[in-house]
Amino acid sequence: IPMLLSLDKIIKGEKTYAEIKMPGWIRNQAVAVANNRCITIENCDKTEGLVKIKITENKNNIYLAELA
Repeated sequence: IPMLLSLDKIIKGEKTYAEIKMPGWIRNQAVAVANNRCITIENCDKTEGLVKIKITENKNNIYLAELA
């Protein structure tokens, strides 16, 4: 029996909470997790914890967000 994955879509403009897991590739970037998805947060000065974000781009399963 195959394992079913969550099909919750994240849409552009959606606001949600995400937990920061690690720094991003570029300065002032962070990688966070929300709704079982990995999200890159731009212009983020925080390094850990729960933050409220707004999705700014969702293309080819790459999610970009900014702090809300």
